[in-house]
Amino acid sequence: MNIFTVLLMLIFFSINNFYLSSDIVLVNNSILSVNFSLTDSNLICLFMLFVCGNIVLIFNKHYFGGEVLGLSLLILLFICVMAGLVLTNNLLVSLISWEYLGVVSFFLIIYYSNYDTFHAANITLITSRLGDVGLFFLLCLIGTNISFFCFFFGVIVYLIICSKSASFPMSSWLIEAMRAPTPVSSLVHSSTLVAAGVWFLNNYYFINNDNSLNYLLCFSIISIFFCNISLNKYGDLKKLIALSTCNNINWCLIFSCLGYSNLALIQLLIHGIAKCCLFTSVGDILSSNGGNQLSNNSVSVILYSNYNVFNVGIILLSLSGVFFNGIYFSKHLLSSLLSNNFNMVVIVLINILILGSYIYSFRLLFLFLNYNNNNNVSSLNNNFLIVGGLILIPTLVSFLLIGNSDEYSVINFINS
Repeated sequence: MNIFTVLLMLIFFSINNFYLSSDIVLVNNSILSVNFSLTDSNLICLFMLFVCGNIVLIFNKHYFGGEVLGLSLLILLFICVMAGLVLTNNLLVSLISWEYLGVVSFFLIIYYSNYDTFHAANITLITSRLGDVGLFFLLCLIGTNISFFCFFFGVIVYLIICSKSASFPMSSWLIEAMRAPTPVSSLVHSSTLVAAGVWFLNNYYFINNDNSLNYLLCFSIISIFFCNISLNKYGDLKKLIALSTCNNINWCLIFSCLGYSNLALIQLLIHGIAKCCLFTSVGDILSSNGGNQLSNNSVSVILYSNYNVFNVGIILLSLSGVFFNGIYFSKHLLSSLLSNNFNMVVIVLINILILGSYIYSFRLLFLFLNYNNNNNVSSLNNNFLIVGGLILIPTLVSFLLIGNSDEYSVINFINS
């Protein structure tokens, strides 16, 4: 797997575009065109997928304390199906890979074979099937040459994307999928299921109309708003991390809906690798605590592993967008772009959502540092709110100073 990752990095820096097309003759002499493409955006998704897959396969062996051949093979199949989906350049072939992605994820979630995992797997499968049905109807609409500007076309495109990217109101499956083994959750929440919706929006952006983009933009903003509220109420660490995935993926959708697909890919890449590392670190901590996920029942994680706590802290700071770390660059550039092209209401709304990202990230950080068994979640509320508010001040100052920097050259590159 390490060899594949290195080779993919070499390809990433050497190949611009590559297309492969083949025609398959069916029984009734009709022809099915199978198209694959290797573009810059596909390479970014593949790079993220193979890096996260490498981490997950190594962590899988460590997490279960030995060889888990069956689960490792399922994870490999999951990675291969996602890679096949990313490479497709045809809606019909994408539908086939889309179907298999949901089926393989079902078997991964039911790995523990108990009532809770079956319940979670069924919810995930049903939600995924809604997206499959939407993609099938999309093919029918395109095949019958119905106008792209109809109302139902926008609803169908929104249904396809939000079923995978856990946008409102289909966010519940993301939390239920946490009942899968931690290595599986780290892959689902970083570079596979949640990334599929963002990939679909960017790869088939040309089929979108104003209706679908407006629906998706509005519901993505609503999703982030509710995620920020929920993230400040839950005490289950894995649920908190699941909701942070929903938050960051919906930021990717906002970037794409506003026309900044390159920013969406930057956000997706950084979030995918950082979230995979976060899951492995948190899973290691929780496994040392006998699987207890409540923050107020955690053992002394500082005594357990100083490196793990430091690792989690750096990752959370990167995911929150603190200065020159992780997704800071994508959100910073978005605020700069919005200041030139949008009204003040949109700018204020986006900055409120960014503030929410700071708050829940620092709350998570405080929960990991809460190693005293007598402490509880409510005792941390005032602390993380203060820190989350203070961290926004220098960020807003940097946004105001953007006009005097050389960052416009970067913005021009993003728009190109």
